[in-house]
Formats: sequence, structure tokens, C-alpha cells
Amino acid sequence: MFSTSRRTIAIVGLAGVTALVAGCTTGTSGGEGTDDPPVTLVFGHVHSESDPSSRALQQAFDQIEEESGGSITIDVSYDGSLVTNQDSLTAIKSGRADLGWSVPNYFPAELPLSNYFSLPFSLASAEEMAVVIDAVTANSDALGDEFRGAGVEAVAFYPNPPSILSSREPMDGLDAIQGKSMRALGDMAIAIGAAGGNSVNLPIQEVYQALDTNLLDGYVGLPMANVPTFSLNEVSSHIYDAGIGTYSTSVVIANSAKWDSLTEHQQEIVRGAFQDAVATYLGNNSAIEDEVCADLTAAGVTFDAWSDADREQWAAIASAPAIANWKQRVEDAGLDADGFLAVVDEAKAGMNPDDAGLNGVERCAAA
Repeated sequence: MFSTSRRTIAIVGLAGVTALVAGCTTGTSGGEGTDDPPVTLVFGHVHSESDPSSRALQQAFDQIEEESGGSITIDVSYDGSLVTNQDSLTAIKSGRADLGWSVPNYFPAELPLSNYFSLPFSLASAEEMAVVIDAVTANSDALGDEFRGAGVEAVAFYPNPPSILSSREPMDGLDAIQGKSMRALGDMAIAIGAAGGNSVNLPIQEVYQALDTNLLDGYVGLPMANVPTFSLNEVSSHIYDAGIGTYSTSVVIANSAKWDSLTEHQQEIVRGAFQDAVATYLGNNSAIEDEVCADLTAAGVTFDAWSDADREQWAAIASAPAIANWKQRVEDAGLDADGFLAVVDEAKAGMNPDDAGLNGVERCAAA
């Protein structure tokens, strides 16, 4: 049974979201007085130290060192200097870093099940995503097995808020996408194509230059709070809630050999710390979005929400093809798409979407 309370979702309903191994607990006492060997874990982060994700991760890093009594030290490389979005699976699997931040929609073939969380028009909020991941992981270890099959250990899932649609020129309804070049990853590209646009698959770090040189008219596939991280407001000053749904889940992954080399006690400390940080990540999101709203509005960025009619029309022409494409990839991988969707639908049926409240763009547009 899943509560539809925003507070309950964010604080209580996260066991399955972050703990992919049965029996994992949140936080663990330990450290001094244990026989754990000292170890340094290198964490490769694709984002900057000021990114919202880094605020939550720093909590986990501090907690790991404290609870291990210093037996575990975290060495962090930021800004994609060691691990990038598009090579995070390879980088962690090969041992270039021991831990890292990975986004499954860069890997539709390797992580087909996990790409559900970036399907357009499927999930409306990070809170809804948290409940769905909770239900899926409680039902089976299919997500964990998928990452192990890709050569890494999934340590914690971080549910992300909805994607914005942003553009250099006003794009205040569905017809405005016609003929435009839009950055879109994975199945969100299907939504752009259904609206008559041209999708361009680019890592987020390359979007600024593409916008600045007029190679792109706009982009989807980024939460509002991350816009300042990449300074995209400087080259794309119109931000919309177009109802496309959640961007993706982000996942802290570990090199399998390094993970197995940790003692069980150390694994519990690491997993528990990242689990605690998920609750912080969700709990801080609204405040960070409101800060971004104030800063970007002052810098001349406009915020608006598409009409219900445009949102519904886009969902009507794009949702079914995107789901069909996802199901085919899942089934080609020998996995049970229908069984996965049945668990998802049951979890969603127990929620009231309105309980999540307005998202960041909606709040900013109404301010």
C-alpha cells in the first residue's frame, strides 16, 4: 500500500527506490572499532559541484566517512572530468572510477527496463517516480539484475522532476515544434518527431554551443533546477512546462569488483548513506526550483505552461508510439514488459497526481 501524501512519499516510501538489495537498511552505525580495511572510493560525477545532485551527494559522502570511522574515504571528480553522461556505464564497469552518477536514458539498449522512467507522458513528478520504483523493486530485483547484466551494481535510484521544454524563441504551444531542431534523448525523441520536430541526440554538455550557434532551436530532457548548472538560460531564455513528464531517473552505480571487495558492513554503510541522500534530494527540490525561478526571472528568462489542450494533444500522438518502442526493446532483451507495466499501473492507481502539487515551472509561471 502506497501513501499519496507528498511528505510520506518523500520521507517514508523510499526503501525500494534506493535499496535494490533485500535487507538493506537506512544508515548504519559503525566505523571505529570495526575490522573493516581502509579503502578509498573514487566517485566520478558528471555534474558540477554546485549542481543540485551534488548537494545531496555531499551528504552521502560525509555520512559514509563518518559512519565508517574513516575506513572509507571518498575522492570526488566533478564536471565530467573522469566520467561523462554518455560513457558512465563503461567508465564504472572498467574501473576508471569506483562509483558514479549515471542516467539510463543514455543507454536504451543496455538498460531497457530503466528507460521506462524517461518515457514521455508516463510519470508526472519525482514523487510519482519514487513510488513506482518502490513498487517495482519490492516486486522483483529486475532493475538490479539489469544493471548487473551491464557490468555494474546499482546502489541507489534518484527520482528526477519533470523535464522542461526550453527554446531560443517563444514556443508556447504544440504547433511551434513543427520543423524545429530540438535536443532530445531516448524515447523523448519520439515525442519531438510526433510533433513534427527534428530530434538531435546530444549530451547535455554540448547543448549550450549547439544553441549558441543556432544548430538547435531548443531542448527537452532536463529538469528546471539543472538549467543554471549548464548556463543554458544564457542561450535559451524561454522555459515551458509542456506536460512531457519526468526526465529520467539518475542512478549511483558501482564497479562490480570494487563493490564485491567491500565488506558487508561497508556495503551497508555506503548503500544506507546514498539512500538517506535520496530523501534529501527529493525534499530539497522545491526550494531549489524556487531559487532557480527567482534567479532566472531576474536574468530575463520567461516561464510559462502550455494549455491543457496542447498537452493532451501531444500525449495523444506521442505516448503510445513511445511505449510501443520501449516495449519492443524490453522484449528483445528477453524481459517481461507487460509484467513490469502491470506493477507500474498498480502503483500509479494508488496515487492522486494532484498530491504532488504544482511543479517548479508551474509555480514560477504563476508567481
